[in-house]
Amino acid sequence: MGKKSEKGNVIELVIIAVLVLAVVGLTVWRFVDTSKKADEDTAKQTASETANTENAQLDAASASNEGYVVIEDWGVKIPLSSSLKDLSYTHKKGYTLFTSTTLASFCSGENSESNQVIVQRGKAEDTVSSSMGDSSTSIRDYLDSNPEALYAKVGNYYYVQPGFRGASCAMTNEDMAAESRHHQAIVEALGKMVQR
Repeated sequence: MGKKSEKGNVIELVIIAVLVLAVVGLTVWRFVDTSKKADEDTAKQTASETANTENAQLDAASASNEGYVVIEDWGVKIPLSSSLKDLSYTHKKGYTLFTSTTLASFCSGENSESNQVIVQRGKAEDTVSSSMGDSSTSIRDYLDSNPEALYAKVGNYYYVQPGFRGASCAMTNEDMAAESRHHQAIVEALGKMVQR
């Protein structure tokens, strides 16, 4: 009877050990799974908060840029008046052209692109484009020798408006006056340019 009871005790101990290991394993698995889900929830919440913050920043930026033409690569924005709601620009080599559908409407066909306002961007020591004089002249010297020159200074950059790209396309004195007023509105808007 002694051997049988020892054998029964060993089996019982093995069963108890397996049950204990199963309970411990199940508890550890449950803990790890719950921690993993909590980490995933935290990551999702953080991502959601980050996205909400970014969206709020974009909304704020959009709201602060409302009523402006934003030139991202220059880091500036130009205020729009009611007559300049459709102001647009095109970068060319060495200068940028500004126009609007109203200004372009005074010209037709191929000439519609010629009625634009030229702006050169550069630091004081940069040389001016050939449309502004000798290309060895610095922007500083150009502005010093042309006190009537139209320009804006934002940060370290000058935005110089030396003239209009083409002659008037207007056919009547009334249209010519309206075209001139629109050119002036663009020039005034460029003079109010600010950093983004």
